[in-house]
Parts: sequence; structure tokens; C-alpha cells
Amino acid sequence: MAQHTEERIAHGALVFVAPHPVLAELARDLARGITDPAVMALPVDILVGLHRLSPRLPARGRRQLGIQTEQIRDAEGRPMWKKVRPGRLRKHLLACHRVLDLSVSNAPVYGLAGRLLRHRLDFGPYVFPQRIPDFVPGKEAVFFGAANDRRADLVARHGIRMLPNGVFGAALAAELAGAAAVVNLHYTEGVYTEAPRLLAACLAGKPVMSEPLAPPLVAGRHYLPLGPLPTQTDLAALQARFATEIAARHRFAEILLKMRRA
Repeated sequence: MAQHTEERIAHGALVFVAPHPVLAELARDLARGITDPAVMALPVDILVGLHRLSPRLPARGRRQLGIQTEQIRDAEGRPMWKKVRPGRLRKHLLACHRVLDLSVSNAPVYGLAGRLLRHRLDFGPYVFPQRIPDFVPGKEAVFFGAANDRRADLVARHGIRMLPNGVFGAALAAELAGAAAVVNLHYTEGVYTEAPRLLAACLAGKPVMSEPLAPPLVAGRHYLPLGPLPTQTDLAALQARFATEIAARHRFAEILLKMRRA
């Protein structure tokens, strides 16, 4: 496995620590969503991707939030990524003031530590911005992310445009600006939600087209199943429901404000 240098991204007093380019992209997207000066002023270090980081004690005078991004169990309880070590996650839970796990389905992996320290744990896709962008129309469905045989087959079968792997930052934003929808394809079989890709779509003002996602997301109401694109009017209505019922109820700022009260 290639080694990457930790990237530190400051946003006011908030500091994001990301050990991989994909996680750094998520960190930048999370930072973009924080616009309230009072939230930006919180002295919080945010560790993005606990599976790639060694547990560490918080810096003096600062709070520490850990974000667990990996799918360990899917919505039906099936084991997913073997590369995530539950023992490391439990140590992070002890070291951090708070841990946000982006998947509710992962709750069982924390075991006794999770039950004893439930007050430090949040579950769910709490990644969305304080100000949710309006719908922006576009021309075609676009997928970005790492390729494998499964994804390549779906891209070919459904006529989806796939961006080259490694497109980040301004280049990715420019590609998404012209898209009609952001496509989400699972890396492996399962029912789970890739919250970082949903965040990228939200920031671009685009609806999501996806294989089945975990609750509370509902196909046809919050995202499109794979298939033909509907009219711009229907896309706008779907995006509005997603913004109101999902994004507005799962803002990242909610977790940061809990750090203030901790």
C-alpha cells in the first residue's frame, strides 16, 4: 500500500488531518460547508479516516473529532471491508473527544467500548453544509472514483461517463458543474451509503443516481436508481427533497457544535 503524507487543512480554528488524497478531498468538502464564523472559531482537530491514522491524544487546549469513513457492515449486517481493524477504532474512541462514524450499520463493531462511551459516538451521514446549494441543471450523468471490474461493467452497461481516477479539487468541481447527476456505484456488493460522494454532489447542486443506498435514503425520493435521466423539472424536485429531508438533517456543523458542549 502506498504511503501518503498527512495533509493538514486549516479552516479558521478548525484543522482537518487527512492521511490520503481521497480523504483530503473529503476534508476540503467538509470545510467548504462550514460558513458560520462561530463554528469556524472552534478549536477542533478533525481526523478524517481513522482506519489510516494511529490513535493520538488531543493537543493541549483543543478538542479532537475522529471521522470513521469506511463501510464495515452494510445495512443488512454483512461484513464489508476486512482492512478496518475494530480494535483501532475502539482506541480512537478512547483518545478522541468524539467520533463520527458515517454509517449507522457499523455500530456493532465498537462492542463494549461503544456501549460504555455512547455519549462520544455519532452515527450517520453528518457531512452536509450549513448552506445547501440550489439545484444546478446539467447534461449527463457522471461517475468519479476508483475503478474496478464491477464499476467498469456498470459504467459500460448504463452509458455513464466515468472521470479519470485521481481528479480532485478544482478539476473535479469543473467536471461536476456541467453534470446532470452524480453517479454513485458501490465498490463491492452491499447496501450502504457513500456519504462523501453525496456531499460532493450536494455542493455541486446535483442530484445523485445510485445503486441501493442505506436508510434513511429512499430510491426515487432522495436519489435516482440507475437508468435514464428524467426531466430537469423532476431532477430539481428530487434534489429539493434530498436537501430538505437528508442534507438539512445531517449537517456537519451539528457534530462540531457538540464538540463545543463536550
